[in-house]
Amino acid sequence: MKRILLITEYFRPDPGARETFFTFLAESWEIDKVQVAVVARPDYYISSIAQRRSFEAAQSYKIERFYCRSIPLFYALGLSNGKLNNFLEDQIKDFRPEHIIFSDISSISLSLAVLAEKKGIPYSAFLNGSSIPVHLEKHRLLSRRFFLRASTIFTFSWYLARAGVRYGLPPANISVLPPGLKPRWQRQERSIIPAWLKKRYKEKSLLLSVGPLVARKGIDQAVKAISLLPEMVSDLHYVIVGSGPEYCYLEEQIKNYQLEKTITLTGFVSDCFLGELYRQAQLFIQPGSKNSDDIESLGFVFMEAAWFGLPSIAGRAGGTEDVVIHEITGWMIETNDCKALSKQIHSSILLQDERKKLGENAKIVSDRYFDSKRTLEVFRERLNSL
Repeated sequence: MKRILLITEYFRPDPGARETFFTFLAESWEIDKVQVAVVARPDYYISSIAQRRSFEAAQSYKIERFYCRSIPLFYALGLSNGKLNNFLEDQIKDFRPEHIIFSDISSISLSLAVLAEKKGIPYSAFLNGSSIPVHLEKHRLLSRRFFLRASTIFTFSWYLARAGVRYGLPPANISVLPPGLKPRWQRQERSIIPAWLKKRYKEKSLLLSVGPLVARKGIDQAVKAISLLPEMVSDLHYVIVGSGPEYCYLEEQIKNYQLEKTITLTGFVSDCFLGELYRQAQLFIQPGSKNSDDIESLGFVFMEAAWFGLPSIAGRAGGTEDVVIHEITGWMIETNDCKALSKQIHSSILLQDERKKLGENAKIVSDRYFDSKRTLEVFRERLNSL
């Protein structure tokens, strides 16, 4: 097993499927062969400093956190970047990593990749939906260089792998990891939904979407689709969890359609709270969007819904078809088609037996195929082969 330095902005104790995956990766490595640098903006964190310190104290491997704001792109040319550069210098001297793993591309990862190359340390990087096409267009020389110089480009879906090849990345360097979910919950574990929210969906069909609230999720399309179901609004309630740049727009949209009693925006919630919403919901919705430069890499939220036995309505965008099987574990629809989405919501609520069957199928598929240990095994094999 190689000695690795993981540089990531996704890490526990903050909630999120990617945070859970990269934490699982670190926890599954040999203790003396992994160290972690968490690099994120101060406003990225949901957890408190006390929670992060408590989490780090419980781990057997070293975690360093850097609270960084966006840095100018010229740092990627190898100019000084203060504490981070000093940290990497110290890591190379004391820990002697054989490989560096970047969980995403940013001006910081570009800078550190240049330093790693100068020191002769190979690196690999994860290709996410937000990198296509923004970071792979021909004029983005530094971003393209970052991926082209990587030993391996890891991705979570075949869709992203094909997109990377279309933008000129070498196919032999791309490694597609099989879908894997490390659940954040216990299936028998229960939590309490606040009374004010429970009252809103009492004796109604509960529909659920989970953020971050960004354009690629297409949640605005779901709000519009529900507005096309006036005969059903008294029988359903739609809960949208999370925050993000679309939050205020969705809030205004809900007011414009006069759906304040039918749709609830919760903002950020705890893992326990979210798990209970997954358990009590009848339908998970993420219509997706093809109008956004930010592409859905895979859709970890669909795997989370499936783990709870919750069928999904998913838009054909990005890697979603890798994890949602049409009319087996959910329903696939075309993106940006509110009428089709509205029709599917209507029929999914009415056809309770079919919905229940697809939920059961989703749980079976999750247990059988969304195995995080298999994901880790493929990652480890590829890394060791370099």
